[in-house]
Amino acid sequence: MLWGERMQLEPVQRNFSGVPLARCRVYRSTNQTINSGTLTPVVFDTRSFDTFGAMWQMSEGSKIFVPVRGIYAARAHVRWQASAAGGSDKATSLTLNGDIIDTDNKPLDATVERSAKVGLEFYAEAGQYVELKAFQNSGAGLNLIASSTYGIYLQVFLMVPFL
Repeated sequence: MLWGERMQLEPVQRNFSGVPLARCRVYRSTNQTINSGTLTPVVFDTRSFDTFGAMWQMSEGSKIFVPVRGIYAARAHVRWQASAAGGSDKATSLTLNGDIIDTDNKPLDATVERSAKVGLEFYAEAGQYVELKAFQNSGAGLNLIASSTYGIYLQVFLMVPFL
């Protein structure tokens, strides 16, 4: 490209090596109830963006699939409903193919909604998936709150592709 020429954007963004940039963010637009004592996948209903075009599908609403082998970064956020029901823990976990790779574990609070954030870098093979899961042990169902400032979201970004 010569100085002063306009760059044409492709539908799938690519890095300097021509590898598609795999970036995806999904969120949940309504509350989700997490039953007591059960590690539960968070099911998303809206895609904010998916630069690869096929990392998240409504039919697999809790999963973001990684399209190429490489190092990825994942971040997620939830906001837990306050609970006076009892119990001691609420946990938010990122999983890779069902195995927990990061967890934020906080005590339950009777009067205040609490945010939980998880995030890390990890290696993944093409076709593996990332999920956000939630657990609490209050003895009753608790909501993840969708209407808070940051809401309920999961995002996955390819940092370094392995060709």
